[in-house]
Amino acid sequence: MALAQAKTSEMIKTQSVAHELYRITPSTTLIVGTLDKTAFGRAQAPANLRKFLEPVPMVAPRAVKQMPNANLVMLEGLGHSPQVEDSARFEKTLLAVLGTRPR
Repeated sequence: MALAQAKTSEMIKTQSVAHELYRITPSTTLIVGTLDKTAFGRAQAPANLRKFLEPVPMVAPRAVKQMPNANLVMLEGLGHSPQVEDSARFEKTLLAVLGTRPR
């Protein structure tokens, strides 16, 4: 788990892909918690720029609009790890999303 976290953190810091979201063409669903306060890179950003880094629930709608076949599911009252915070609700949501996908 530590290695996966380290690789994820390194990727976020060095390999921004926000400008390439349009290339994600398969059917995609983002599932985010409305209480997520994560703003990638905020801790490393200079103080005068931190206010411009928005949390996931604010940037997710824009990200989805950039992907040709994406949709967004926002789970009210959950934060950055909805799959942990309310696993039953997350599982129900995930299975519903997967059930609507073309095979």
